[in-house]
Amino acid sequence: MRRVAAAFAVLALAAGVAAQFEDEDPTVSAIENPGQVFPYASCLRPLSTSVYSAVPVAKTTSFSYGERTCWTFLYRDEQCTKPNATLNGKWPACCEQGFHKFEININRSCVPAGGSGRPFTANATYKGKATVVPYARLWNDGAGATLYVTGLDAFGPAVNGTQFCLTLLKADNMCPTLKKLAPEWPKWSLAMWDENHKCCPVSNGSYPSPPPPRPVVPCETCYSFFTVSGPGVPPSNWFADPAHCANAQSAWEDFFLGSPTVPEHIASGFNTYECSGDTFKVCGAYVSVNDATAVVNAVDWDALLAQVFLLGDACPVELSGQRVFVSGSNDECGFYSGSRDCAFPPPPFPNCTTCLMSQVLQFTVGQVITTRRASAASTYHCASVTINEEPTTGGQLAKFCNKVTELKKVEFWLDWEKRLDIESVVLFSKDVPKGKSVSIAWDRPSNSARITALDWTVSWVAANEPQICFEIDNVNGGILDLTPRPAEKKLWWSAFDHSNRCCPTEASSPLE
Repeated sequence: MRRVAAAFAVLALAAGVAAQFEDEDPTVSAIENPGQVFPYASCLRPLSTSVYSAVPVAKTTSFSYGERTCWTFLYRDEQCTKPNATLNGKWPACCEQGFHKFEININRSCVPAGGSGRPFTANATYKGKATVVPYARLWNDGAGATLYVTGLDAFGPAVNGTQFCLTLLKADNMCPTLKKLAPEWPKWSLAMWDENHKCCPVSNGSYPSPPPPRPVVPCETCYSFFTVSGPGVPPSNWFADPAHCANAQSAWEDFFLGSPTVPEHIASGFNTYECSGDTFKVCGAYVSVNDATAVVNAVDWDALLAQVFLLGDACPVELSGQRVFVSGSNDECGFYSGSRDCAFPPPPFPNCTTCLMSQVLQFTVGQVITTRRASAASTYHCASVTINEEPTTGGQLAKFCNKVTELKKVEFWLDWEKRLDIESVVLFSKDVPKGKSVSIAWDRPSNSARITALDWTVSWVAANEPQICFEIDNVNGGILDLTPRPAEKKLWWSAFDHSNRCCPTEASSPLE
């Protein structure tokens, strides 16, 4: 096995770069100033502290709708030569951890304005199955940017030989190819994180060579249309309804078999269907790989997906909290993967019919919910109030709101029935670092938890960076478990001025 490990080391074009992370003393952190080097966090990077790595040559395939790159992962006991490596004085036992999150270094310019912490224009699969949607993240002080996918949750030898594929979509994407995405092209760097965010073995590699010519032989594949439930959301069982099955069959026949350029490329099949639970499936064979590619480029997959799931401007209510997918089963034969998120509808919040809900104030609440220790048994879940540098303009009321310089209150959409699960509310700021306890004014009909009488000015918020923190007993979960829709995994908030004419409303989420 050590000879195999040496052979893989020879393949890695960036071995010299990886070597700089190797730490001769296994009792100290891997590098200095970790926030300036990918993955821009304090974690153990050296491969010698882990059993996981990526094969240094990836595989890329181009399609009319985008580009897919696949990485193969390795598990090797002999790679872990520093099992006792510590991080900031603690032992994270990285050689014994699982593989939870994929993260790759990307160009900052690939993340559009306001795109940090938001879904990226891409899809991903792991072990051939669709993952959650990839997200982009910008790091502070211009350090860099990353794209990440969580919830992979593989462990030990089961990781060996598995494959992660990232499909960069052309539509509305400033970086639809790996060449544009990677900041050190033709080199790429990726990290394989554990669930505790302490271990991040970094693999470096090179852009793959073009694939060899494919022989002209028939190829078989299946296409599945299915739903994936969000956290806490029950399965949709969309195709358990015979009407939905019949509609999916009709959509397939109209948009796939009915396309004038498709039939000539089909060798057999694609006209019998399996329909049950969350999945509608159809299988067949193309005349050749080239014929399969021609069909993939000819079919309007977005329209087909929308028709199968009856998606209009909004999703059917039964699909709220689901993500709908279409995916091929054979990477080498007419592969396509696409999805659409069926978000929950806007909540009945705030209880205000006349205020302006767009981002018109100079105040806003941060996109990310953070946590801090409250006691041995409880945790603060905190929303940061910040300055909105570019408030929305247009219209007389917006002009009025743009000039407001004092924040009256912030309301949060929380379940009144769970109000006793909140131990306390504390306001932290630079001038009151130990915090100030305040009470909640509840509005039962609208599930509004109101933090009132703030009277914070623009200059004070800018100088003191205040946080509104809810103390919750750990046995009751987190702040998202106390919302009226826990499965949505969002905390809705609304900020008000003293006139109650301005109430910008959005949602925040915890950082993965």
